[in-house]
Amino acid sequence: MTAAVGPAWASLKRSRFFAGLDDDALVAVAAKISRVRFADGEFLCREGDVADRMFIVSAGTVAVVTTGDHGVPVTLNTCGPGDVVDVISIFEEKVSSASVMARGAAEVWTLDAGDFRSLLESHPKLTTVLFAAMSRDLHRARSFAPSLGLHRADPRLKIAFSTASRTSRPASAITTGATTLCISSRPA
Repeated sequence: MTAAVGPAWASLKRSRFFAGLDDDALVAVAAKISRVRFADGEFLCREGDVADRMFIVSAGTVAVVTTGDHGVPVTLNTCGPGDVVDVISIFEEKVSSASVMARGAAEVWTLDAGDFRSLLESHPKLTTVLFAAMSRDLHRARSFAPSLGLHRADPRLKIAFSTASRTSRPASAITTGATTLCISSRPA
């Protein structure tokens, strides 16, 4: 393991999202991520931006915020070290369905969508890890569905998960219009 991969690998190892991956897969992911620091109130991404990367929180806290009824901001989740944000949105490379903002100083690792897809192809276990984490947090996110109109996300994710499990190209099989979720490292 190179010195540059060391801190990234350590952050991944602490994340429940990446639990179950062997060290070779963690090193492969660590080699593709970049560290970025954000000041309090700074946006990692904004609702409506092209979703071209996912974020792995290393230090500090970020909030996943969307626009609710009458333009009122609604905090969907607060994410801390080990949590993964915007992983669902990058599959389509369309737009983020929520903004992600630093609450205080925050440090995150970013992983580009193309690199993530390549990793899914070269490390199939990552697909299983991804689905398990998304399933856990989808149940948590359902409490927001009535007020945010997200109730339609469940059937789309079921179709994506089912399709991905039957194909040899899981990264290309996932084409949902799902929402931005924080894949949490905390127990459900």
